[in-house]
Amino acid sequence: MKLKLSCNEFLALHDLLQRHILGHRPKGIQAHVLHGVLFRLFKKFYTKALTVQQRYQVTMEADEACAFHMYFSKQPLTGEETFTINLVIQITTKIHQTYSS
Repeated sequence: MKLKLSCNEFLALHDLLQRHILGHRPKGIQAHVLHGVLFRLFKKFYTKALTVQQRYQVTMEADEACAFHMYFSKQPLTGEETFTINLVIQITTKIHQTYSS
């Protein structure tokens, strides 16, 4: 699944993943698997963030997209900016439409 993001969208997701993945210590087997897949997704964002661009394209593998959906559809985004919350909702909706059938 390809995400085409503006610079602001990309940076919002990069920061969100950084806070939630690097600042989180998983507990349990399923949490470790989910964390590992999301960490792999964060590394994609991290390497792309090294170059400043107007638009970014990030390809999420099926397991990365599903892990993103599983984590952020249950994770409260209290304290996040409205822009970031709406972006996460748009992406999780797109993932659900793509992989739920």
